[in-house]
Formats: sequence, C-alpha cells, structure tokens
Amino acid sequence: MDEIEKAFQEGSALYKAESYSDAVKKIQFAAKHGHADAQYRFGECYYYGQGVIQNYEEAVKWYRKAAEQGDADAQFNLGFCYYEGQGVIQNYEEAVKWYRKADEQGDADAQFNLGFCYYEGQGVIQNYEEAVKWYRKAAEQGDADAQFNLGFCYYEGQGVIQNYEEAVKWYRKAAEQGNADAQYSLAGCYMSGDGVRQDYGVALKWYLEAAKQGNVEAMVTVGDWYSEDGNDDEALNWYLQSFEEGDTRRYFRVASIYEDQKNYKKALDLYNIAVPIFGQMAEERYESLFAQLYPGTPIPKIDFPEDDDE
Repeated sequence: MDEIEKAFQEGSALYKAESYSDAVKKIQFAAKHGHADAQYRFGECYYYGQGVIQNYEEAVKWYRKAAEQGDADAQFNLGFCYYEGQGVIQNYEEAVKWYRKADEQGDADAQFNLGFCYYEGQGVIQNYEEAVKWYRKAAEQGDADAQFNLGFCYYEGQGVIQNYEEAVKWYRKAAEQGNADAQYSLAGCYMSGDGVRQDYGVALKWYLEAAKQGNVEAMVTVGDWYSEDGNDDEALNWYLQSFEEGDTRRYFRVASIYEDQKNYKKALDLYNIAVPIFGQMAEERYESLFAQLYPGTPIPKIDFPEDDDE
C-alpha cells in the first residue's frame, strides 16, 4: 500500500469514527495527490461541514475532480449540486449531464433523479415515457422512491397504460421498504379495491404504518377512522400529531372532542384558533361555549389575520 492510499484508508477509518478533524488532514493529503475516492470524500466534508467549515463551492470543486476521474458517487453529487444550485449556478441541463454519467455506472439514485427530471421537464423535454423508463431502472435496483413513483405512474396512467395491479405491485415493494407515501397509497388501494380485493383491515394497517412515519395525510385519515368508530382518544392522538406537522383541517373536530370530554378550556382555545379557518361555524361554537363558561362576561372580539393580498 503506497503512502497516498494509506493516508486515505486511515482518513476513512477516522471519518467513520466521526473524528472529522483528524480525518480531514489525511483525506486532504490523498485528495491533493489525485486519489478519486479521497477527492469525493473531501467534497463530502465540505458539503456537510465535517472537520471543515461548510462550503458548497469547495464541495463542488472536489466532487468535480473525483467525477472527472469517473467516480459515480461524485458524479451524482455534482449533478445534485447543479440541480439545487449549491456551490454553482443552478443548471438543470448540467445536472442531467452528470446524472447520466453516474447512470452509466448503474447508480440507482442518478436513475431516479433522471426519471424525476423527465417527469417534471427539468433540463430535458418533459416525457412521461422516459420518466417511467428511468424510474423502472432504479426501481429494479430496489430504490424505494423509484418504486413508489413507478407505482404512481401506473396508477395514473402516466407514461404507461393505466394498470392498478402494477401500481399495487410497486407500491407494495416500496411500502415494505418503509416508504411512507407508498404505504399511504397502498392503503388507499385497499380502501377502494383498486388493483386488490377491497379490505378495510389491511387498509388501516398501511395507513397506520404511514402515519407512524409522519405522513400527515395518513395521520388525518387514521384520526378520522377512529373518530367514526367512536374512539375519540385514539382520534385525538392522531389529530394532535397532525397539528404538530402544521395541518389545521381537524381543529374544529378536536375542539368538539374536547368539549364532549368536558375539557372546556382547551375546547374554547381551539375554537378560537379555528375561527379564521372554519368561519361562522367555529365562531358560533366559540361564542356559545364562552357564554356558558363566563356568563355575563362580554365575549372578546376575535382578531382575524390580515389578508396578505390586501
């Protein structure tokens, strides 16, 4: 093992041990002597600010050196920097160029991103058939995001003939890898019977899996499910989690649950918050509950947020 390779190996070991300051010294030495893997790793250090001050321009510089030597990870990351405009002027065409180079080495992330570029028409002419082609290449390598997007294309009939059974097949593959969007979509298929035999129990199972991973639509759906089933405590649990993610659709319902549970203070506060969203319905409940709790006290005026368009 020569001095350059030895420095890279020692630096990599320190990097994995998260001793970034020590790792950078050895990785930098190897990178400056043309070691492609070290150049890529040095770019990572600058991208994430590990052992050095974060600097996207420096990250791009070292990604480029490694990419030009054929390092697929560096080619993908350089493409991503062009896509996001990190350290370089945003340029979708350059992003596609480097994604293609990484794809030539079978990089699944690059294949997925090429599919996304074709789907959105970024750096290339929008073409759903091409998007499906690239999603499929990545999906067949096990990329969960690509599997979900391929399933979505089959469900919507975008770039392929609409086929719910194929949609379910790819949703399931992604869902089993923990993709929350796929879990939510697979649940929807079981709810509606699209591509599978309708099964509400299985639908709930997948909605719960998605909700546990933070999928807001699933949280609201599970909350509705339990609410309709008369289990207000579980409904409340999921609605409150959706609130933490910024969703406001069930403010009125949660206020009603609090009122039914005789938790009047929380109900009043939430009706108040819900007025700008739900209007007269929430305002009437707020005023009625306020009058019940504080008889003879003037009802405070509710301040509506100003319209930004005015």
